Amino acid sequence: MEDNTLNIPNSKPPPNSEEPLAFVIMGDEAFPLKKYLLRSCPGVSAQNDESKQIYNYRLSRARRVVENAFGILTQKFRLFYGRIQLSPDNADKVVLAACVLHIYLRNDVNVEDRVIENTDALSQFS
Repeated sequence: MEDNTLNIPNSKPPPNSEEPLAFVIMGDEAFPLKKYLLRSCPGVSAQNDESKQIYNYRLSRARRVVENAFGILTQKFRLFYGRIQLSPDNADKVVLAACVLHIYLRNDVNVEDRVIENTDALSQFS
């Protein structure tokens, strides 16, 4: 992200707004402060500031959504139960492929019929 080589879209306004918002990554206190990283405010500085407490709460909820989505992938693809024994480049590709497969399986109600059709079609070439 620092080198701007990830092909992340330019900032754009959300629906019903004129002010553009940048795309960012969510993290926790273990990550350093960066302009592209959202991380929670430290407990000491957030104790007496209600706006920081609200920010921390909302960031926590957003991170929970991501964790839940990854939990769903883990249930569907056992590869994610443990440490992925791949290089970082290949691990990125596997995660992306699993996301695409998950979306395909969720959107295609008759996926079993399609599998049977494809199997029948392939058997003609055997």
